[in-house]
Amino acid sequence: MNRNIARKLTSILLLLLMIAVFSVQTPLFFTVNNLSSILREASFVGIIACGMTFVIITGGIDISVGSTMALCAMVCSNLLRFTGAPLAAVLAVTALLGLALGFVNGLLVTKLNIPDFIVTLATMNIYRGLTRAINATDVESLKNPMIKNASFKLLGGRIGLIYLVVIAFFVLVLVSHYLLRHTRLGLYTYAVGSNAQAARLTGISFAGIKIFAFAFTGLACGIAGIMTAARMMTATTEIGVGMEFNVIAAIVIGGCSLQGGRGDMTGTLIGTLLMAVINSGIVQIGISTYYQPVIKGGIILAAVLFDIFYANYSKRQPGSKAKRGKTAD
Repeated sequence: MNRNIARKLTSILLLLLMIAVFSVQTPLFFTVNNLSSILREASFVGIIACGMTFVIITGGIDISVGSTMALCAMVCSNLLRFTGAPLAAVLAVTALLGLALGFVNGLLVTKLNIPDFIVTLATMNIYRGLTRAINATDVESLKNPMIKNASFKLLGGRIGLIYLVVIAFFVLVLVSHYLLRHTRLGLYTYAVGSNAQAARLTGISFAGIKIFAFAFTGLACGIAGIMTAARMMTATTEIGVGMEFNVIAAIVIGGCSLQGGRGDMTGTLIGTLLMAVINSGIVQIGISTYYQPVIKGGIILAAVLFDIFYANYSKRQPGSKAKRGKTAD
């Protein structure tokens, strides 16, 4: 069985198992309101995961996403509270800010040839520091922290039982899926992640693909920041703390390889939903929140070990590419 299919089937079965277990443990879990809330929480992580999937497929990583989201949310909140600018303009500026922050990450990675982890570790602290600096110099925030814009408030609400952030998430999933599977951009993204040197030799712009992946992730962070500010009708300096961990966990569980070259939006969607179900379930059955990072870390480790095990298992099978290559030698 194909490794991607095996991982997805495993994730789907685990998702169904978790829903069944938590539903038995607490009758409030499998209710319309709770499932709606789970979808909403999944969507904030999922929106960013749509962008980060591109980065990870190229063989990169972006741990600055939580700070990028926070800075975008803070700027969006302040623009709405103090400038009187039209809502459409504020939303556009915030989204473009996210895109620009991601673009900076991509530029530093490709032009200065610094590892993705080091660059985004630095910008994670820079962007978080800027968020806190803006808040610290904003004396009015202490007196009047709330956004008073009825139209903006609608973005944080819902239509019937479906929150608008959920709609935004699924729209972005569809857009990302189309880009990955039905465009030359997606083909080049996989090529860069599979073999960067070979991709360069065929004329693919390695730098261009990497910069796009980071910029698209930044744009996704901007959208998530807007939706977070709309939900809270304010912004705090601690928005998005630890978000990068949830995003990476969701993507890896969905079958995206941290080595690059493999992954898709279907897997990211499944992984995002699975993480949201686990987060909600462990809280409802009374497991201390202190153990949540332990559980998430264990899930990531299990997913990576599964990937390694399956790769080694496949190589040992008769007719595998590795065996054929060895025989030819």
